[in-house]
Amino acid sequence: MSQAGGFGGYQQQPQQYLTPSQQVMPPLPTGFPTGGTTTPLLPAQNGTPAIPVGQQIPATVQSTLYTPGFLRTQIGKRMRVEFLIGTGALIDRTGTLLSVGASYILLRMVDSDDVMMCDIYSIKFVTILL
Repeated sequence: MSQAGGFGGYQQQPQQYLTPSQQVMPPLPTGFPTGGTTTPLLPAQNGTPAIPVGQQIPATVQSTLYTPGFLRTQIGKRMRVEFLIGTGALIDRTGTLLSVGASYILLRMVDSDDVMMCDIYSIKFVTILL
């Protein structure tokens, strides 16, 4: 007992196979914004970084269990920060801690009005000068 047109009354559709070069891939990011921002940025005040309105600060920046969280408790203090650059050279910078972001700190250099942004992941030692 066979039925015309397929199995159990269903029509068989021809299968379309794609070769690897024909697979549909999502477009790659270009690095350029594609539209306007929906949330305006708040101006930075009191040494805190600007964040979009309504966006929460990540726990790694707030919690003192993490380096950025601890350093935020030391804003305004003078400190010497030692960085590991390359495979063995330690470089130190001394200044007043102005701000702490998720991946950077801002130091106002000693005897200067210059502000230096430093990579938080290169920090090895921080000495808080009393």
